[in-house]
Amino acid sequence: MNDLQDALLKLSHCLYMHYQQKVIILIDEYDVPLQSAYINGYYDEMVDFLRNQPFHQP
Repeated sequence: MNDLQDALLKLSHCLYMHYQQKVIILIDEYDVPLQSAYINGYYDEMVDFLRNQPFHQP
């Protein structure tokens, strides 16, 4: 999951640098990735990932 976390952090940083404003990243339809995670055996990791994201820039 670190690659996904790193990508979201980089995206939020790039948006912050471009707009010079704090950004919010909304993940729509998160039920589909959660269902896929459940079926493929990594549900707990996905839930942990979604709950513990630093989706903000200082």
